[in-house]
Parts: sequence; C-alpha cells; structure tokens
Amino acid sequence: MFQDFWSGVSSGITGGTTEAWVNRIVRPALFFWGSGLMIAFIYKWQPLIAYLNLVSTTTTSTTETTILLVFVSFLVLILSDMVLDWLTLPCLRFMEGYWPSTLRNYFIHKKQREVAGWQANRDELDMRLLWNELDQKKQQGVALSHKEQEAYRDIGSEFDLPNKPNRVSKVEALTIKAKLSNYPTNHENLLPTQLGNILRAAEEYPELRYGLEITTTWPRLWLVLPTEVQREISTIRHALDQAIQFFMCGILFACWSYFTPWAALFALLIAGLAYKRILDIAHIYGDLLRSAYDLHRIGLYKQLRLKPPLKSDNEFEAGKKLTSYLEQRDNMVSVTFDTTP
Repeated sequence: MFQDFWSGVSSGITGGTTEAWVNRIVRPALFFWGSGLMIAFIYKWQPLIAYLNLVSTTTTSTTETTILLVFVSFLVLILSDMVLDWLTLPCLRFMEGYWPSTLRNYFIHKKQREVAGWQANRDELDMRLLWNELDQKKQQGVALSHKEQEAYRDIGSEFDLPNKPNRVSKVEALTIKAKLSNYPTNHENLLPTQLGNILRAAEEYPELRYGLEITTTWPRLWLVLPTEVQREISTIRHALDQAIQFFMCGILFACWSYFTPWAALFALLIAGLAYKRILDIAHIYGDLLRSAYDLHRIGLYKQLRLKPPLKSDNEFEAGKKLTSYLEQRDNMVSVTFDTTP
C-alpha cells in the first residue's frame, strides 16, 4: 500500500541522527509525561513527595536514587516513542476512514451525496458565469459565434435568466471549486473523513492526469527525485506523522483527569489543535505529491529507458501503458526501449 511505503522512508531522510532523535522522542513523549507529572505534583504533590522520600531512605544513597529515576524516565520515554511510532500508521488509516465496511459505507454514501450537491452547485455557477460573460458581450455589441449563441440561449432558457437578475460572483464559484479540490473526482474513491479525502485526492491526481497509478509508480519515481525534493517531501511527511502522534497524546492526556477534571478539557484542546495541524499539513503534502509528478515524471520514463510522450494528448495512454508494464499485469504489454545515450 502507498502508506506502507512511507512507513519505512519518511523517518530516514528528515535530518541528522541527533535531530531525528529529538524530534521523535522529546516532543510527543516528553510533552505527555512531563505535563502529566507536572499536573500530578500540583494536585497530588504530598503523596508523591512522601513516596520519593521513602524511596530515597530505602536506598543506599541519593546518587543511586537519582540514577535510578533518570534510567527509568529514559526507558519510559524510549518505550513511549516506540509505541507512538507503531501506532502512527494505524491511527492515520483510521483517521482517513478505513473503518469496518458497514460503518464506512454509510458515511461514504453520505459524503457522496454531499459532494454531488457541491458539484451541481459548481456546474450551475459555471453556467451562470458563462451566461453573464456572453450577455455582457451581447450588450457591448460583440457578435457571438454559433456555439456561443446556443450556449446563451440554452443556459438562459434553463435558468430563466433573461427574466430575472443573475447575481453570481466568481468568488463564490472559486470557493466551491477549492472545496471540491479536496475530494477525489471519482466518487468511488471517496472516504468518510476530510483527511482521507484530502490524501486520496492527491493520490488520485497522477492517474487521472498522466495515467500513472501512484501505488505502482511512486516508489520508482521516488528514486528519480532529486535529493532536495526527497528531503522536502519527507520533512512534510514526518511533520504529518508527528502531528498524528501529538493527536494521540492529546487523546491519552485525558487519563490525567484522575488528578483534575481540567485535564480532560486540555486533552480536547490538544487533540483539536493537533487535528487542525494534521489537515493543514495534509494539504501541503498533497500539493507536493502532485508537484513531484508534474515536474519529474519525465525522469521516470528516461530512467526506465522509455521515450517520454511528446504530446499531452498521448500522455495519458503512455502512462497507463507504463503502469501496466511495471505491474506486469499483462505479459502482452510491449514497450520500446530508448537506446539513445
């Protein structure tokens, strides 16, 4: 799966060893345990201090107690990081909407009706805007072509525009288009959640535009990308994983409500801010995926010793053929290698 490819890539190129260690352990894990201990000391400080005093009196020296506490704290941080790392991908897939089929299908059908309504509104707005442009030309005395006259007549008749004002702005149309850009064009690819649809729309893009199915072509394209591009995409992907870990820590922060009910409210705040951060990063991540195909797909053809398509009209079929060749679904797929040095 596409997400599985990233589970082994995104953590290895984001920076040096020290930087990766700090980013992976200190931020999410230390935040969770440090905040929890601070709350515990504030609201239950007497029992904790009594316990620490008991530990210090039963050990041979204060130095040994300190070393023991440091060692245990370090071990807890490492184990916490490992658990967060293991749960990041399952949590991401759950947040995308990969749920049990019955629940998932119910929300997908609901989302399909919602998106279909937006598309209908967008199509109507586009037609109204076109009618406004044609009507403005007509008022200025500009002769309309035969197709423009048919469009002017058909749209005006459908919405009865000549007999009532047609108040529609380009901003309104662009708003709906921007909203739809976060959802897959193919309704069969819709997912129940906003995060899932943002990522699915980006994954759908290279196949719709270039015929390059992302699950098959992305691992190959990744090796073609310049190091700077790889680092930029991996940094964003690592930021997405880290935001998901903060989201999980925000949910788990509710356990500190044992000490004070305010911890539950703070947990909701952390989870909400982390989820907003996840959506913001997902938009950037999706744009980078699209840009990688826009700018570097020709390098994939060249590295495979295949002639890249010379015209945009032929690119989709060439991409489908390349995808089939790489998948080896059809042994009859024949490609011509480019032997030009």
